[in-house]
Amino acid sequence: MRKKAAAALIMLSLLIATYGILLSYFSWIKKPMPLAVEGTMDLSAWRFNEDGVIQLDGEWELYPYMLLSHRDLVSATAKGELTPVPVQVPGSWSKRMDTIGIATYRLRVRTGDAEAVYGLKTASILVSNRLIVNGKVVGSSGNPSEKPDYKAYNKPYVSYFTLQPGWNEILLQVANYEFHANSGIIEPLLLGKSDQMTELRDQATAHDWIALTAFLIMGLYFLGLYSQRRDDLSLAVFGINCICIALFTSVSGERVLFNVVGPLPFWLYYRIQMVSVVLIGLDFFLYVHTAFRYYCFKWLVRFGLIGGVAFALLNIGFAIQLSAGPFRQMNSLYVTFSLLYATYVFILAALHKVAGSRYLAVAAMALNVLALSQNLNFYFGVPIYLLPPIEPFLVLLMLALLMSLRFSNAFRKIEELSRQLLQVDKLKDEFLARTSHEFKTPLHGVINISRSMLDDAVHPPTDGQREKLQLITDITRRLSQLVYDILDLSKLKQGELRLAPAPIDVRSVAEIQVRFYSYLCTGRDIQLVNQVPAHLPSALADESRLSQVIGNLLDNAIKHTEKGSVVVTGTERGGLLEITVKDTGKGIEPHDIPFIFEPFKSIEGAPRLRIGAFDRQTACRTA
Repeated sequence: MRKKAAAALIMLSLLIATYGILLSYFSWIKKPMPLAVEGTMDLSAWRFNEDGVIQLDGEWELYPYMLLSHRDLVSATAKGELTPVPVQVPGSWSKRMDTIGIATYRLRVRTGDAEAVYGLKTASILVSNRLIVNGKVVGSSGNPSEKPDYKAYNKPYVSYFTLQPGWNEILLQVANYEFHANSGIIEPLLLGKSDQMTELRDQATAHDWIALTAFLIMGLYFLGLYSQRRDDLSLAVFGINCICIALFTSVSGERVLFNVVGPLPFWLYYRIQMVSVVLIGLDFFLYVHTAFRYYCFKWLVRFGLIGGVAFALLNIGFAIQLSAGPFRQMNSLYVTFSLLYATYVFILAALHKVAGSRYLAVAAMALNVLALSQNLNFYFGVPIYLLPPIEPFLVLLMLALLMSLRFSNAFRKIEELSRQLLQVDKLKDEFLARTSHEFKTPLHGVINISRSMLDDAVHPPTDGQREKLQLITDITRRLSQLVYDILDLSKLKQGELRLAPAPIDVRSVAEIQVRFYSYLCTGRDIQLVNQVPAHLPSALADESRLSQVIGNLLDNAIKHTEKGSVVVTGTERGGLLEITVKDTGKGIEPHDIPFIFEPFKSIEGAPRLRIGAFDRQTACRTA
């Protein structure tokens, strides 16, 4: 409980400090500027080269329900037919007229410089606009007009024009037939020299592209990790979250998505913006649930997920219709709360010393800064690009450190497991070797006693006793051979098995093994046949090992053949001898064939292959 309280206190302290620093920064960089009064702004004393660009804020003239050109204004003013109403810029015109409709903004600007080229940058003007300076159309976004020629676009742009010394007229025709929440000039218009405005436009565009690219790369990277580690769902959730942040970035600020796909209908653009916001919050709830489930309040996560799904569905179906009420604010509160809760969970996990949680806590704070700048832009018109794009890089750095830590921990764990497995494997080999040596002495004793009883001339055994004694001897020899096979396998693994190659008759070696195993098949409907050609060239091989290989294959074939035949054949191919053991058993499933030579492998459910206490097939393959 103490750690939960400590995590909440740390989170609040960090947020207060971070938000305080940011707000102080925004206040510090804000310069005192002249304001428009009664539709006029005197900039004759403003030095653009030294003082920089200026925001055209203040009191503009508004002509509701009409789209006027310079000629229209001159004509109507001369006749005394038009009376403008004052309106604050930036801000909605909803206090002066209906939100849905058309209107014309007018501002007269006085400059003292000689004739020069200026630029004007727009931000958010809902929903379509046309810029007219001194009677000339210099820029537009969409087509502000009466229906049905009206076309919404709402993309920021920079227009260039010449201002003459003295008074100049700026007209802005605006139309909105779709968005019920706001209308008019929502964010400040910026005026400056042409080179200043070009630099500002490039800065704003670069800011959005940097953020978009960083989050998109992170998203694709985490989805790629998930494709390789399907057991960790949190990777996919976080990857989708990063992609949603990238998508939201593409439709906010400079709307760089329009540069890629072209103009989008306003209803689609607005839905993408609102749905991506909700999905960001939804993914944060889902991520803390999948990655830090132990530190989450299950009821809160469940409530957040249900709320997120409901918000997403409402935005998909009714985003524009619900924009006029508190629904937009509820969306913002939802994603902000989810981000704050994720920050709290990361800090709580860090207090419990969960690996990598500190990096996530720092990344979450960076995302909180990004959320604050977006909210300031959304509700107060503060340009996003005023803050350098350090948040994406900080998030990228923290996540890179997080993945590096995970890989490092996984590598160390694999190394430790490898050492343990090698130790266990060594102990196993030692156990098999010692056990095999312990078996050799009693087995040789049984063989010697059996042979002495068979060769006893004083008390010769009867035919029945002789048959049983011979069976004991053969079985004991077979068990002894199994012991030697186990020892050979240990030598094979250690690389200590030595071969003594010499010219040998393959048919003779095969005949000995066929005769031996034919005796074991007594009473079974199985026929063992040696079809190795007598004229087959001699083989340069170790006779005992070749005999062992053929015997192992015959033994395995007999075990899994109920009736029929087991045939040994041999052929010469390109200077090599190929020896084959064929049987009429059920065979091996095709998908099990790659595993038949694995040490101590028992293929479950396979009717054809069962390898028990030692690995005959591995000995065959190596020999």
